[in-house]
Amino acid sequence: MNKIEQLIGKLFGIIAEIPPVRRFLANFKPERPMKYPYTFTAKMVQFPFRYLYTNNRFIRYYPHAVVLSMPVFYYFHRLANSPENKQKWAEIRRKEREEVHYH
Repeated sequence: MNKIEQLIGKLFGIIAEIPPVRRFLANFKPERPMKYPYTFTAKMVQFPFRYLYTNNRFIRYYPHAVVLSMPVFYYFHRLANSPENKQKWAEIRRKEREEVHYH
């Protein structure tokens, strides 16, 4: 595990030690798991999230990739929705309509 994952693990460990959170987590665990979880909530409770997180690189690095790529997508969004760009594309569409001679 890298340093970021260790830091996140320590952070979750600290959060889990807060008394209200500890009481919530203690009440959240089922006393006896169902043989077959019929409801969506029961399936979510029994799903092995920790195993998946520790053994699947895609799941482990996906949140990091989303956070790191957000500034790039915001930059593209700003460029695509700028008034100058909208005006430029309105002019391109106007020229296309003139060439095609829509009826």
